[in-house]
Amino acid sequence: MRTGMNRRFLAPCRRPWLGMIAEGGTDRSERRPAARAFTLIEMLVAVGAVALVGVAIATVFEAVGKTVGVGKRMGTLNSYANLIQQQMERDFSSITRQGFLVIRNEMADADGDGVYDPPNAAGIGGDSIPLTADDLTPRPRRIDEIMFFSKGDFATAREALDPRFVVRSDAASIYYGMGKRRRSDAIPTGEYLRPTLNHTNSEQTLDSWLGQQVAGNPNRFASDWTLLRLVRVLAPSRSTVAMPPGTVVFGVNGNSGVLNDRDNQSSLQPAAAGLFRALNAQFPLVPTGVLRPGRPAFASGIVDVTTTSLEEARLIVTTADTWPGGVPSGFSGQPAGPQFFDPVTADVSDPNSKPDGQNAGVDGKSRWTDFTGNGASDESIVARMQAWMTDAWPAWSSACDDPASVNTSGRARVRYEPEPPNYLGVLADPNITSDLVRAEFRADQLMLSSSNFVPRCTEFMVEWSFGRTYPSETLSPNSYAGHEGQIIWHGMERLADGRPPSQVFTGTDSVARPFVNYPGAAAPWKPGAAMWSQRMRLNDGSYGVWPVNQRLIHGQGINPANINPGDPLTSYFGFTDPTFNPDKNNDGRLDSPGDAAAPTIPWPWPKLIRVTIGLADPNDPTFEQRYQFVFTLPEQPAP
Repeated sequence: MRTGMNRRFLAPCRRPWLGMIAEGGTDRSERRPAARAFTLIEMLVAVGAVALVGVAIATVFEAVGKTVGVGKRMGTLNSYANLIQQQMERDFSSITRQGFLVIRNEMADADGDGVYDPPNAAGIGGDSIPLTADDLTPRPRRIDEIMFFSKGDFATAREALDPRFVVRSDAASIYYGMGKRRRSDAIPTGEYLRPTLNHTNSEQTLDSWLGQQVAGNPNRFASDWTLLRLVRVLAPSRSTVAMPPGTVVFGVNGNSGVLNDRDNQSSLQPAAAGLFRALNAQFPLVPTGVLRPGRPAFASGIVDVTTTSLEEARLIVTTADTWPGGVPSGFSGQPAGPQFFDPVTADVSDPNSKPDGQNAGVDGKSRWTDFTGNGASDESIVARMQAWMTDAWPAWSSACDDPASVNTSGRARVRYEPEPPNYLGVLADPNITSDLVRAEFRADQLMLSSSNFVPRCTEFMVEWSFGRTYPSETLSPNSYAGHEGQIIWHGMERLADGRPPSQVFTGTDSVARPFVNYPGAAAPWKPGAAMWSQRMRLNDGSYGVWPVNQRLIHGQGINPANINPGDPLTSYFGFTDPTFNPDKNNDGRLDSPGDAAAPTIPWPWPKLIRVTIGLADPNDPTFEQRYQFVFTLPEQPAP
């Protein structure tokens, strides 16, 4: 009943309202004024405003995205640079003066003519190297090298043929320098796909020098370069030690002797007979009787063991009477030959029993020179020591160090590849029927990338310092405005104001020069001028000084008169100074009060090493960032 009452109550309420509409009565909505529409201009203005706001928001998001992207990229490169610094720090902190140190500065050569051509005043042209194929502002780039010796625990990177035999040693030579990839020769058994032990990686006809602007050159653009860290394990030969009885490797019985260590084999692995290329090309005289006959070369990129020792390397550098390779112009003597290692015998006809200075090889006798030119001593002694140190580079990179030379057949670098070029090929090649040969070839493939240290390294510069600083007193005749108190760095000339173009790290970067003379000196850069003076104790208890001739550091004939911008420059640091004469009064005795208390004085070594590298972003090779590290060499007693 309540429901019906509700119905009767609601029905009359609707009808009058409907009737009013039907009879033409006015509704409240009809009494409102008509709504005004947007005009076309207003619509266009509104759309434009929205578009502007959208563009602004998009720009903000794009900027934020780029900032985040750059931040991530910089963070990644910074982390990578930190790892590089840590490894180098470990290497330099373990350096030993039982070996020698060599630093070589070189500019990349865009036209491959063996001579560096600087850009013009506007920084255009010359031997400028592009970062990538799209680089519109190429610049000169350094491709330096450094080699030294370290003590520690080292093992070959080569895959062992047998896990029972792995080459290990407490000494190694460590090399940093740009590697050189090889062009593909498209030959199944060619050098590209099937590397050989004795290859020097130096053919000029391949047009593959670092930075050479030739189509198809895998080393053409700086963003494709790789900095190598080649650790050459020093494992003295144990040729008198035979394999344990019953040793069998890939079906080869150790009783045959081919598994034993030899000058060119160590723990079943191919090994170079020494550090020096001139000797490795000749020794062993009969390179057979081993698993893999031949004379292994480091430049091949597949060898990292040498059957030599720190003691032998020092003996060769300091006492060899013959030269590695040819005899330099202006010097006398003979190149090292097959009798280099002949022992001294009672037979006077033996080449190593001749008087000191006339032997065919080493004689264990160190001699000195006074650089006076008066014939009192053999002035080729220092040059010969430096020649042997140069010959220890793993590849013949120094072939064009003589500015007057047109020889471009060298300029080799150690071979590397970003990845094994034919790993699956040697595994599946039906023509390889020997498991031993297949294992050796597989190890070769892996070795081609084992020394890769910094991929996409666009530049590598090495400079050094004795730890001296420019005078802080601005009134000093040797003052250098703007560099008061800064460390004096040595190496290929690199000025802080940007000349040569694009070779400075920052606007406040200290200069680097071959010699120590200050820009304000009255007679700077004299060819025979001393670079530094060492303190030495005298017999009377006082101290004197011994000047370090620049020829000891940079070699014969290196002076400002014949140095052109970009000429290669090598800095040598050996054992004891062969120019030192402890007999100050030349009376043939060493007991005078003014004579030196010690018969020798150390060859001066750097206190600091400065390394500058360029890194390209692997995801965006057009982005390049530079980093600089300074390392302190350990203080060590005189050798």
